Amino acid sequence: MTGIQEPPQEVYRSSSSRLWVMLIGSLGFVAMSIFNATRGGNLAVAVLGAGFFGLNAAIFGALLLRPQTLVIDRDGFELGGGLLRAPHRTAWRNVRGFRVWRSGRCFGPKLVAYDYIAGWEPPPEPPRAAKLLKFNRDRGWPDAALPGMWPLSASALCEKLNDCKQRAVAADAD
Repeated sequence: MTGIQEPPQEVYRSSSSRLWVMLIGSLGFVAMSIFNATRGGNLAVAVLGAGFFGLNAAIFGALLLRPQTLVIDRDGFELGGGLLRAPHRTAWRNVRGFRVWRSGRCFGPKLVAYDYIAGWEPPPEPPRAAKLLKFNRDRGWPDAALPGMWPLSASALCEKLNDCKQRAVAADAD
């Protein structure tokens, strides 16, 4: 070995403080929608607002009860918890690299995005994975992205993942 150290296993959990802020904000909008309806506002707008932000509140509540985890090790990374039924593992050798990507033109959240190497195809199960990959590639979007509620900023997490990938690839070359 040439003195390159293997990256140790690191585990990150979604930021509960960020999730609490989103949950409280969503519940606030639900309350405002209901208040608007009781004061003679547009009922359709109130129902849509309460429904949309109520769904957001349910999702943030679920994420607080079952936080997302990101495990980074020598072989790759694994995303689990949250709304995923089973953990999803990605090997470093299948990823070209990581970058920060904004999902909206200007107001979308910053996410850690990545593309798979040329020729990589998703496993046959679930079948929607191949369809989603094609959908993203047809639009020039990244192949995949990590959710954005981590204790690290998207830039710091992107740098960490690129560094771990680079170290693992260098260790495999030895």
